[in-house]
Amino acid sequence: MEIMRDPVIAADGHTYERADIELWFANNNTSPKTGAVLPHVSLIPNHALKAMISDFLDEALSAAHEEGDAVVPAARE
Repeated sequence: MEIMRDPVIAADGHTYERADIELWFANNNTSPKTGAVLPHVSLIPNHALKAMISDFLDEALSAAHEEGDAVVPAARE
């Protein structure tokens, strides 16, 4: 499992990594979660989740720095 870099919401209401769902939609018009046919394949940025991920990474990096840990979460783009 990886930390999402560009979370988006599809018509099924689920959040996906943009690159992954775009690959899915290149060959499918269904939800990868439910299998239901989607009314459209437009994607909406999930700003709330992206902000939570950013906050998590900031806190984890700060804690790792304070503790002197060599292992830190994956770097952001």
